[in-house]
Amino acid sequence: MDIITVTGTKGTTTTTHFIYDAVKAATGKPTAFVSTMGIFDGKEPTDNEGFTTPPAPIVHECVKRAEANGCGAFALELSSIGEKEGRAAGLPFKYGIFTNFAPDHIGSAEEHATLEEYYFYKRQIVKRYENAILNKDVECFDDMVKASHEGNGKRVISFSTNPASGADVYAKDIQRTADGMAFTVVTPAWTVCASVGMPGVYNVSNALAAFAVVYLMGLDPAVSAQAIAATKIPGRSETYSKKGRTVIVDYAHNSISFNALLTEMRIRHPDGKIRILYGVGGNRGERRRGMAHESALLADLTYVTSDNPRDEDPNELCRTLAELIQADNGKCEIIVEREAAVRKALQDMAEGDVLILAGKGPETSITIGNVTYPYPGDAKLASDFINSL
Repeated sequence: MDIITVTGTKGTTTTTHFIYDAVKAATGKPTAFVSTMGIFDGKEPTDNEGFTTPPAPIVHECVKRAEANGCGAFALELSSIGEKEGRAAGLPFKYGIFTNFAPDHIGSAEEHATLEEYYFYKRQIVKRYENAILNKDVECFDDMVKASHEGNGKRVISFSTNPASGADVYAKDIQRTADGMAFTVVTPAWTVCASVGMPGVYNVSNALAAFAVVYLMGLDPAVSAQAIAATKIPGRSETYSKKGRTVIVDYAHNSISFNALLTEMRIRHPDGKIRILYGVGGNRGERRRGMAHESALLADLTYVTSDNPRDEDPNELCRTLAELIQADNGKCEIIVEREAAVRKALQDMAEGDVLILAGKGPETSITIGNVTYPYPGDAKLASDFINSL
């Protein structure tokens, strides 16, 4: 069974599921995965208890079950904390993807102490790849190539959304469609027309990583392209539209994601109002300034609300975030209780408007202090509203 590992700051969950769908369809064999979305051993899904990469006993037990279930491949989303804590220690990574790197997951007790530590463990993961599939569009590409050569790397394959980049796998003729992106994938062996049902060139990049796996494994590109086109992931650019109103539910929770998503919506909806709703989780102070800057710059209005305040005061979290937005000349409205905030934001929409419900993705709970409370979920609130129009 081939283990296909995905790491990076953004796009790793989407990439993992592109790979899972493509490899399963093209091989015709049971395929397993571990990701932020959950665990699947080729037969039975199980919850991952809120982890991207669960503790080592769970990961290794899933690998054993997947092998017993006859899986030909196992897609593993591996976080830097997962690598630091040895959650996938000893597993051979036949293929491995590096998507990108940006400041994130730093400062809290369960995250990295410094940016340097965060980068170090991303680099350590890449060193474990036998066949490294690296994003040529990122600044640290050359260093990740070096990391592969220092470690177990036997081959490096690059991918890029820029046809002039010289990458091994690249996209050309990229176009926006009503529900996503269309493009042509070029590899050293074949060319195939492809699409993704999610907006943004960043999702083309995620798909290219999966197509690079397809290329290296010698799988059918046309079958893989059909599978990738059909991939849907809850809480990842999940779109609800009716009567000129568009609601996007997305797990975006840092500045790089905000910039990419808001910029994409500006391009797609140049004449409408672009609004975003989000909060910052407790003990996540390092994210606040960057997120506030992006929403102040790119959104017409930000609804400031709660997102797992944990042991911080939700009112104080909202006040601090609003001050940061206003310091960058952004407009905002504070509604601390998230469900009330979402309902108000939905009701405020007019024809041509876009509302982004950011940060929680598919989550259906909110943690305040040490207590986790049920929450309907951004997707349910959005779908109920759109269906009522």
